[in-house]
Amino acid sequence: MRERDKKPSRAERAKYGDHTPLTPKEEIPWECKTLLIGIGMSGQLPVVEELKAEAKKRGVKLILKRTPEAVEYLRDHYEEGMNVILHITC
Repeated sequence: MRERDKKPSRAERAKYGDHTPLTPKEEIPWECKTLLIGIGMSGQLPVVEELKAEAKKRGVKLILKRTPEAVEYLRDHYEEGMNVILHITC
């Protein structure tokens, strides 16, 4: 578990208002079969299309859910080979 380093994605922030989007420029835990991303309590963390394309290129199943639903999904469907990114500040 670690805190997100947003610096590589900050240049994209102006396009998304108050939120720094999640981009493939960040340290993404790609060593998995499934990547579950909790996009905040209200679903406001932007995930750029480039990240989605990178997941597809790597053969990683990408699941985007509001953070509460992502936690439930993790609890009910965790499997070996799954990594998780949770946005928990809003």
